[in-house]
Amino acid sequence: MTMENILIGVIALFLIFRLFLTIRQDKQAKKTIPTELEKIIAPKLEEVHFLSEVEMIFKMITTAFAEGKIAEVKSLLSKKAYQVFSAAIQERQEKKQELDFSLICLNSVKILEKAEDKCTVEFISEQINVLKDSTGAVLEGDPMVVAKMSDVWEFMTNENKHWVLTGVKSEAV
Repeated sequence: MTMENILIGVIALFLIFRLFLTIRQDKQAKKTIPTELEKIIAPKLEEVHFLSEVEMIFKMITTAFAEGKIAEVKSLLSKKAYQVFSAAIQERQEKKQELDFSLICLNSVKILEKAEDKCTVEFISEQINVLKDSTGAVLEGDPMVVAKMSDVWEFMTNENKHWVLTGVKSEAV
């Protein structure tokens, strides 16, 4: 998929979303019953919005983890997930290791399972992950190799009805 196709797709989704909002505002103003168009578009727009939200969460959490700043995204994590990420960062810091992380691109973001308050999402991405010691020597990874990764993240809604990360499974594809 080319950048041009992606850009056209994003613009189309934006226009559909704006149309949906206009229809929704008009409906609320007139207190009419849902139109057929709304019945068709609303679920798709909710899914697009959700996927956009979790894509942003994915980028924020992976970056914060690599930089050792997981506290900055604590509100996006369940208590257990925060503890796991914090422990991994602490271990890395105690060993005086540094993680160089670059998210090259997200190839796909797909809902695997979704319920009212729980959702499993698969992220297929291309990344560079390099673990270095205190001298800068590479312990794991290769700064010249882009790895294709499959990350399956589980989300649940918290008491404020916001999606938070509760579990992660990651593997090279």
